[in-house]
Amino acid sequence: MKIVRQHFWKMAAKAAAIGLVLAIAPLANAYTITQVTDNTTHDWHPKISGNNIVWYANDGNDDEIYWWDGSATTQFTNNATDDNFPAISGSNVAWMRDDGDDFEIYLWDGSIAMQITDNTKIDHIGGISGSKVTWHANVYLNGHEIHLWDGSSTTQITDNTVSESHPMISGNNIVWQSWDGNDEEIYFWDGSTTTQITDNATYDGNPAISGSNVVWVAGGGSDSEIYLWDGSNTMNISNNEINDFEPAISGNSVVWIGHDGNDEEIYLWDGSSTTQITDNMIEDREPAISGNNIVWMGNNGVDYEIYFTTVPEPTTSALLALGLLALLKGTRQTTYSRD
Repeated sequence: MKIVRQHFWKMAAKAAAIGLVLAIAPLANAYTITQVTDNTTHDWHPKISGNNIVWYANDGNDDEIYWWDGSATTQFTNNATDDNFPAISGSNVAWMRDDGDDFEIYLWDGSIAMQITDNTKIDHIGGISGSKVTWHANVYLNGHEIHLWDGSSTTQITDNTVSESHPMISGNNIVWQSWDGNDEEIYFWDGSTTTQITDNATYDGNPAISGSNVVWVAGGGSDSEIYLWDGSNTMNISNNEINDFEPAISGNSVVWIGHDGNDEEIYLWDGSSTTQITDNMIEDREPAISGNNIVWMGNNGVDYEIYFTTVPEPTTSALLALGLLALLKGTRQTTYSRD
């Protein structure tokens, strides 16, 4: 006969750790949500860098860019033409402006604004990283190509007869989606070489990038998922039975929207697990993330407003409890044999 005994002190510690984790679990989801805007017009397309948020809204005459620095809102542009779809990196802001003929790309470097495109095509803003800006524009009759402003000059990154779009940038790395003859696939450029990340029979699109980490939407119909490529491996990080789309990434953290059965809500993946950030009866869309800061637009029943939250860091107690649980997973067992 065998008698299995577990050390009492380890069992007690395990119980205490579990109790501590349960005690702090509600605090982990206690997000303070700040409504950044409160007006009677739609506020669109929020982007974030640190504590700084930019978006665009109609001022009664045309679309203008607005900036929130964590405490106050400033109207960033003020003219008689449309300015929209801003992107931000530090104190640098890029956006699209209607010049009367088409849309061009503008860049503000923290002190002055400059026009970085001047052509007869519509230039669609992609992303910004430092002083580098990406966009796509129609170069050939049947295809859009990817362009890069490196702070001083423009380079056309792609040159083919298919359509590329949605270029996003992080440092020297650029990601975009492109038609491969059958569907949209994801491509990655490291400053010199282009790699096709996906190669399948389903839609892959809406990519975002942070460092060498790339996220995108895959699939369609009633169950699209969020995928992450870490430079070598691909994983499904949403993996559920609902539609997930509009991903954004900062480091190892990813946000997206998913339909919870009633409306669209914001979800966060922290590198290991997923948390639902919003839970309400309004539609939340277009999340963006920078570090622990998340911004999105939500429909309050009248129009879209801008919302913001900071995901709290785990407390010392929580980290201690989780550490204890990890150690206690391998609780040592002593087995005595009695013949």
